[in-house]
Amino acid sequence: MLTKSRAVRACLVAALGLTVGCDLLDGSGDPPKGGDVRYDEPGTQVGKLTPPASELAARAALDAKLAPLASLTTEQLAAERALPYATSLGFDPLTAQNLDLIQASTLALDDRELDKLRQQGFVIAPRHKFPHMAYGYRTIYGLDLPVYVSLDAILDTVHLSYDAILKGVESTYLTGELERMLTGARERLAAGAVADAGAAKDLDLFLTVALSLLKDHAVAPVAGASASEVEALVAAGKKGQGIRPIELFGSKRDYDFSQMKPRGHYTDSPALERYFRASMWLGRTDFRLIETQPDGTQLFRRRQLEAAVALRDVVQGAAREAFEHVDAVIGAFVGEHDSMQLADVDALLADLGASDAKGLAAHDDAAIARTIVEKGYGAQRIASQVIYKDALESGELPLDRSFTLLGQRYTVDSHVFSNVVYDRVKPVDGRPRTLPVGLDAAYGAFGNDAALGLLVPELERYRYAPELERVRTLVDAHEEAYWSENLYNLWVSSLRAISPGRRSLNDPAAYGMPLVTGTEAWQRRLLNTQLASWAELRHDTILYVKQSYTSGVACEFPDGYVDPYPEAFERLRLYALKGAEVMALVPDEGPSSVGGRAQAYFAELATVAATLRDMAQHERTGQPFDEAQMAFLNDAVKSQGQGCGGPVSYTGWFGRLLFDRSDEDMDPTIADVHTDPGGDRPPQVLHVGTGLPRLMVVTANTCEGVRAYAGLASAYHEVVTGLDRLTDETWAKQAKDADDVAFVKPILP
Repeated sequence: MLTKSRAVRACLVAALGLTVGCDLLDGSGDPPKGGDVRYDEPGTQVGKLTPPASELAARAALDAKLAPLASLTTEQLAAERALPYATSLGFDPLTAQNLDLIQASTLALDDRELDKLRQQGFVIAPRHKFPHMAYGYRTIYGLDLPVYVSLDAILDTVHLSYDAILKGVESTYLTGELERMLTGARERLAAGAVADAGAAKDLDLFLTVALSLLKDHAVAPVAGASASEVEALVAAGKKGQGIRPIELFGSKRDYDFSQMKPRGHYTDSPALERYFRASMWLGRTDFRLIETQPDGTQLFRRRQLEAAVALRDVVQGAAREAFEHVDAVIGAFVGEHDSMQLADVDALLADLGASDAKGLAAHDDAAIARTIVEKGYGAQRIASQVIYKDALESGELPLDRSFTLLGQRYTVDSHVFSNVVYDRVKPVDGRPRTLPVGLDAAYGAFGNDAALGLLVPELERYRYAPELERVRTLVDAHEEAYWSENLYNLWVSSLRAISPGRRSLNDPAAYGMPLVTGTEAWQRRLLNTQLASWAELRHDTILYVKQSYTSGVACEFPDGYVDPYPEAFERLRLYALKGAEVMALVPDEGPSSVGGRAQAYFAELATVAATLRDMAQHERTGQPFDEAQMAFLNDAVKSQGQGCGGPVSYTGWFGRLLFDRSDEDMDPTIADVHTDPGGDRPPQVLHVGTGLPRLMVVTANTCEGVRAYAGLASAYHEVVTGLDRLTDETWAKQAKDADDVAFVKPILP
């Protein structure tokens, strides 16, 4: 959401003339030139609509629970969430057994790194970087060093495999099903399945643009849509730049074409680029049933509802089957919808006593709008479109009631972000909070109280403690079933599992935890772990997650230690079990198919996660690893060349956690996670990314004394740009020298 300046108002006024005459915000590229712009549906203004009594009662109960937060100050929240960090290790890390082995190797720590090790009990050494985790562990094993199995490394394999499996499913299955859906729907449209010529024309434009993007060229309309308008929208989508006014379903909207720039793994092939653009169009182009205006008033858009009903009528038969296949797979990977869906159209018509679009004519606009609100149709939780707010208007703008065909998905981290920026957070001294930071997600979505203390300067500047704590409370209220619904939620739940508990920090030894885990420095390390893994998760799901807007070497090594968080490994085991269920939705064409290989991968992950869980539990209860567990550690990483000049493949259990076991596609990742469209300020996009893995040396007071171990830590970065969204290829050139986030710098040498 954003406040419009007079310059932007002038641009909007020009756009309301005969042609689209100017870019709205960033001046990049050319706007679509689709002929005359006809805003011929003024809409019907609806008054304050009242939800049903049951919803009002639920809201009242929630409001009563959250009411004390309204006056919460930063000082109060910081005091309430303050953690009892240990201030002393009780031992000298430089006397740890095994440190001499590390120091005699090519990974020896220099004086600055040794000093930081002495202070903290562990050190992350950016001086020792590796191309990827598998290479790093191969190096550690090759040097016969005592190994530390970090969650950073295991979570990184989860990312690499999730990304590769999803890419394979999209390439071999979803792309074909998407084309089958669009082709089937257009065939029914051409055959006259929609009697109303206006609705047919609207739907023709919507579906033809999607199919054109999928095929990479403009295809001919079949039911009266303007070929020039299709060509203009397809060209703008392929250009992928800027926020511009367009006409859709009879009314204007400001469309963020920059979201259609392929990124993540979708730059790996032209076919994936086409799939990305088509899916992004279908995911972000909503039918706005009740649309919020800049002054806070709301308009019922009958024409857009009629188009949604018409879409239900054409997505039938083979098209409906293909839709359900695509929708189910995306839901299993990423999560639930954040808008009205096809199945809801039938329910709405039933509530109105209508069977088809003709039946809508018997109801006036106010009655339909009232039913939509009373029954909860089209409600959204994440602000993800460009919404303009008049500068003099106060209060929050309600989100549109929207329908989407393949809408982007709700996630708790996007929910957090959308509630800690303007206009959910009021400006302070005229300064709106336009961008969140990763620590907001760490505290609000991952439940990490260590992030709160680091957020204090930001909280004091923008005074958003009530909003942050409110959304944290809502996220924490999710029941266990929610966290197991899909792969995205299970991944997030594994990150939540390493957030600190007050008691284990206050007395780590009582919980079988190494003393180093009770320090503030260690908790910063875990924040880095969480946020780096989350950045990879957002990278892998960049197409589907609804973005928030403001308005071989075999060696026997001497020792090993596993990150002491058994619950996190257990959540990863559950993730693997869910993954096997998800792949049952994808046709299995044999052991060499994506489905067959993915089933084998998830079975391996479940076994490894269970073993690491048990080993972490051994550490917590003071039991040494048994012979089988030590043999397991020794079988972690082996590498094998694929011929002269070919890629290296990795075996051992760590290698088997990589769905694609080669050096390829293991580069740093970047993902845009929040957009401030600007208006009276330049537009900004927050990106989160990972850099090259780093050596991490950890000392732990084990049952056999203090010992040192060599492992790997992720590198987490945040980058703010304009609307030119970064790709992995662009980021790879910057990541090596990228600056560390502020909260990590104090724990580095």
